[in-house]
Amino acid sequence: MADPRRRAEGRRGRGLAILKRTAALAALFLSAAATAGSVSAPLAASSSALVEREGRLVAEALRWLGTPYAYGGQSRKGVDCSGFVGAVLEAAGLLAEAPRRSEAFALLGEEAPGPRRPGDLLLFKRGGRIDHVGIALSSSYFIHAASRGPRRGVIVSSVEEAYWKRGFAGARRLKSKGEL
Repeated sequence: MADPRRRAEGRRGRGLAILKRTAALAALFLSAAATAGSVSAPLAASSSALVEREGRLVAEALRWLGTPYAYGGQSRKGVDCSGFVGAVLEAAGLLAEAPRRSEAFALLGEEAPGPRRPGDLLLFKRGGRIDHVGIALSSSYFIHAASRGPRRGVIVSSVEEAYWKRGFAGARRLKSKGEL
């Protein structure tokens, strides 16, 4: 039988790793926000609003880290991928009522051209249809509710991991509320 102290140390180590990853992502986001502040004057107002919206969305998403996975769930007691993304969009004030199926998120906003930005919705395909959705934290990382694998629940993953890279189907960029 395993020593309970070892198991507790393992859980603390994993928790610390998640916190370090989250801190690194927050630093990436803040540096992107600082860079966005250096745009030319005509773009400054719209750019500032964009960074503020992205910040609200990312901050709300990160509050859900560690929430357990529950098929059909939409609360902090448990969420699935569409429930998580929908709850975050609603809490951030971007949607009054979010879709409940992953493929429905593919109809929101507009196709995100170029590099992924914090707050973009990332869509993933398996078997020819969209079956997973998450929220970009940076061009390389996203937050989502994982239903299987060694880590379940709301976690941060890299879009460069083979599984996610293979299934990536596109990104959608939301506009302000009412322009979806």
